[in-house]
Parts: sequence; structure tokens; C-alpha cells
Amino acid sequence: MTREQLIPAVKNEMNPAMLNNAAVYVLAFPLHGGVPVEINRQSITPDKNAQLIFVDLKPGANWAHPCRYILIDDNGSHSFDSSFPPDVNNYRLLLKGSNVENWMLLTTAEAS
Repeated sequence: MTREQLIPAVKNEMNPAMLNNAAVYVLAFPLHGGVPVEINRQSITPDKNAQLIFVDLKPGANWAHPCRYILIDDNGSHSFDSSFPPDVNNYRLLLKGSNVENWMLLTTAEAS
């Protein structure tokens, strides 16, 4: 999925105030439908190929704090709340809220 497809899907899952204070990252490769993956100690099996989004709701804060994962496929999106980030390798920045400063970003995530 392209950046232009992912951004509206993320915005549909979050209210504008949350996005202004969030850092949003996308996994650099898609998840394969029917293949289980472990996300923050939860086994998730997407029905179709999907893109995984990680939303840091309190960038710059120590963990554990609120965050959200969003799976996006051709049929829509599904989100679930969490308290811990993924291994940030292979994630790249998708959106940075207007209230988020660069020092608050996950340092190993690549800029897109």
C-alpha cells in the first residue's frame, strides 16, 4: 500500500487531537494473509495481506504508555490498543503530529 492509501486509513482510526500528539510508523514490509505474527505478545493472523501501523500516543515518554496498532488491508482497518512498542527495526515514520518534536521520535525508525 502506498503512503497516500495508508494516511487516510490511519486518520479514520484516530481523532485529530490524538494525531496532533502522536508519532505514526509503518512496518516497511506487508504482513502476509493467513500467516500468524506476534505483535506485543499477541498472536495476530491477518485474513489478507495487510500493512501494520504503530502509533505512539505519548512520544518521548518512557514505556509502558498508551499506543495503538492498526492493521490495514484492502477492505479497511482494525486497531487494537497496547502499552508497548514493537521492535522498531524495519519501521519508518509515516506521520508526525504537529505537537511532536523530533527528539520524541523513535530513533531507530527510518524516515520515509
